[in-house]
Amino acid sequence: MFDYGLKVAESLASDDLLSQSYVGLSDYYIAENDYKNALKHYAKSREYYERMLNNNRVNEVERLEEKFSASERELEISQLNEENANVALNLSQQKNWTIGLTLGFVLLFAVGAFAYVQRKRQSEKRLANQELSFRKSLLESTVIAQE
Repeated sequence: MFDYGLKVAESLASDDLLSQSYVGLSDYYIAENDYKNALKHYAKSREYYERMLNNNRVNEVERLEEKFSASERELEISQLNEENANVALNLSQQKNWTIGLTLGFVLLFAVGAFAYVQRKRQSEKRLANQELSFRKSLLESTVIAQE
């Protein structure tokens, strides 16, 4: 039966089943007082058992490495997202400054243009008043001269 179990374990290529089969064979040979074969089969069971443990350790290490690299990627992504948010904030601030300065210059230009137009009107009004007073005085002089 143990030989049949050993063949099944070999066909499945399962280190755990191979280890258990060799332990069974070792126990059988101990019961038969064949200690040489018992030791040989026990050594093989230990070999497969340790190989199974090593495979489990390797798988666990690979799983932990994958988990670690995933968390490193998540950290890198969060840092990149933070950098992108900072860049977006800086661009927004620059845009706000640009809009503010543009509006300020437009307002300054409008106030300057308004002041220029007002001064020009006052100047024209003063000139018109001077011309009117000159004509009035000329007319009065002409009337006095005619009288």
